[in-house]
Amino acid sequence: MVVFNFADESVWDPDAMLGTFFHLDTISFAEIVARLGRSILSGETVEACSVCREVKGAASRLKAGGRCFACDFDIFVKDREKEKEIQKGARQYRDAKMR
Repeated sequence: MVVFNFADESVWDPDAMLGTFFHLDTISFAEIVARLGRSILSGETVEACSVCREVKGAASRLKAGGRCFACDFDIFVKDREKEKEIQKGARQYRDAKMR
């Protein structure tokens, strides 16, 4: 599955900086989908995030693992939350052990 989020102006707006689909006036949506399909079938890396599968142009695969910035940041936040929970558990264990 590949997601086209046309509400994301950073990708589809001609005045935006990151997107690569500014030429929508001259290329039809069918052509964009066909290019994407040919790239997938030929084994090429496509401009879609490996996590959310959203097509975001140049911003689709900015981070490690072919993730978009939003998905990469979400993973970072979740990792930090896990780390805090582990530290909290370790602190509670040490406090209980000291009693």
